[in-house]
Amino acid sequence: MDYLAILIEVIEYIESDIKRAIDKEYISIRFGVSYETLSRVSSIYMEGITLTKYIKYRRLSEACNELLETNNMISDMAIQYGYQSSNAFSNAFKKYHGNSPLDVRNGASYKKFLFNSTKLYEKLSEKVVITVENIKSYEVSAIKIGNYKDLIEKKVDFSSLWNDFTNDNEKKTMLKDKNVYEIIDIDNKKEAIYYIAFEKLDKNLEKSLNMKPLKIKSSKYTVLSTKVAARSNLMPKILDYVVSKFLSEDNRKNPSQNRFLCAKSPAWGSVDFDLKYYIDME
Repeated sequence: MDYLAILIEVIEYIESDIKRAIDKEYISIRFGVSYETLSRVSSIYMEGITLTKYIKYRRLSEACNELLETNNMISDMAIQYGYQSSNAFSNAFKKYHGNSPLDVRNGASYKKFLFNSTKLYEKLSEKVVITVENIKSYEVSAIKIGNYKDLIEKKVDFSSLWNDFTNDNEKKTMLKDKNVYEIIDIDNKKEAIYYIAFEKLDKNLEKSLNMKPLKIKSSKYTVLSTKVAARSNLMPKILDYVVSKFLSEDNRKNPSQNRFLCAKSPAWGSVDFDLKYYIDME
């Protein structure tokens, strides 16, 4: 079990609404590990801080912002940040910050707790293997989405493209266990075109899904490889982090060479995708 990948996703869940009560049952069902176990394991990756302490410190830190930026009553804030009473909140606040909520509102000093999640991505990136491979040309079944630069400028949510495409059970059944691709292809006009694709389908299925054949160029590629849990939302994020270190920001937003991402479905008995990101070197 990849506790580090799970921890990053749980932190993102927490940060999406720092005041929200932590649904331990949801975490257990969604990630296959109890909250208590994950909280203990998290200290290995977060410099001795357990997940329970992380949540406590982040809430007490965010409470300072609310004290300084609003006129909200401290008693109301106490409930919102998960405390049973104003006294309990004030005591925890003073123990952490060294000053009471009222003192901080009146200008006293306080602490800021902003855990740098980049450190966790750095640990994950250590699992990425970089090789160079000669790839022979082959076909996939693809749908053209549009000019990549335009999509970036419009801040398109690329993951939603997949959700929109596989939004019914019939498609999910037809495409089950198929390798999936994201492709950036440089066309004759030197423009980067973005495609979503699957391994080559038979002609009838390809036609029924309004897909067309697309050739992966024969070339020498730099290949970034890793394994990611099939149910993880971190598949693109891990490689995005590595690619950000490997390519300049301008090259990432305005690609000048072909590249593609391939996620191979888990083998029988496995829960992991083989994830590879290919960057054309020629």
